[in-house]
Amino acid sequence: SSSNSLAELTKIAYNAQAIFALCSWPFSLKLLWAPIVDACFSKRFGRRKSWLVPIQLIAGMLMVFGSGYVEQELGLDNSSNIGVVGSVVDSAATTVEQAAKSMNVQGVTFFFFTLYFLMATQDIAVDGWALTMLSRKNRGKGPICNSIGQNIGYFLSYVGFLALNDVESSENLWRPLLRLPSRPGTGLVSLGGFVKFMGSFMLVITVFVGLFKKEVDMSIEGGDCCTIG
Repeated sequence: SSSNSLAELTKIAYNAQAIFALCSWPFSLKLLWAPIVDACFSKRFGRRKSWLVPIQLIAGMLMVFGSGYVEQELGLDNSSNIGVVGSVVDSAATTVEQAAKSMNVQGVTFFFFTLYFLMATQDIAVDGWALTMLSRKNRGKGPICNSIGQNIGYFLSYVGFLALNDVESSENLWRPLLRLPSRPGTGLVSLGGFVKFMGSFMLVITVFVGLFKKEVDMSIEGGDCCTIG
């Protein structure tokens, strides 16, 4: 019956959310490898840049080249899966079958777990760099700037993406505003396109930081067995 199908769909959704929640573990456990990030570095390249630049390059390339993989694992590359919410009302059994066949939660979780691990490691390097980059009187403002930046990022990645991905908003607002041709049933920005754009933006910023931002040469008290050059 439809009620049993809806119950099964709810179970699938809860299971998927439970599995996907594993993505947030790196930020909760980053304290475990933070000492390694702090102790192992190249003196020639910089204590924080030794981690920041490679990590962000890897993360950026992962987002650029993995954007299609994310859409594929979520089943978004198949046009037949558009309008899943509406199909719940029309045929719950069909929706359950689509959800089971089109979405690979394990694949999506693996992708974002890797990305979150890289971002957690980057967060360690950024926090450490802020302590040496900011003057003593401005160090208290570092967490404030960090919080503001995170909230701006959350807004752009959630509200911003949803607004540009929504079919009705794209057709009735964004395309007329930007003088773009009409494409009914298609959002202005796809998930894969959004991920690829943000990955490209990260690569550009990382190259700029790597080439033009000089890190202050801080002396290491007591020496570090993992320092290179």
